[in-house]
Amino acid sequence: MSNELSTFGPQIFVEPYPSMGKKRQITMEAGGAPLWSPDGMQLFYFWQPGIHVVDIQTEPQFSLGATKLLRITGALQATAQGENGQAPQSQINVVLNWVEELKQRVPVK
Repeated sequence: MSNELSTFGPQIFVEPYPSMGKKRQITMEAGGAPLWSPDGMQLFYFWQPGIHVVDIQTEPQFSLGATKLLRITGALQATAQGENGQAPQSQINVVLNWVEELKQRVPVK
């Protein structure tokens, strides 16, 4: 699997392993972050407006099904803008000695 850049954006290609020099283009507009399904029969990828899936058949010959947009909500977040058009500050809390705090909160019998 590989990504290449085109006029529309990054493209996704697949090829047999070991390589026989024959790549197949999966995306027609653009796509990124490709991921195979566990059974190798579908390829998932991200492109606006969300996550897409395409059925792929490799035997007896290579063929692609229609690309479908998955109706998944809440999995992808757009970057919010804070004051003055800048991205809001992210916060990370680091807890030191968390095991001791856990022992205090949940005493072992």
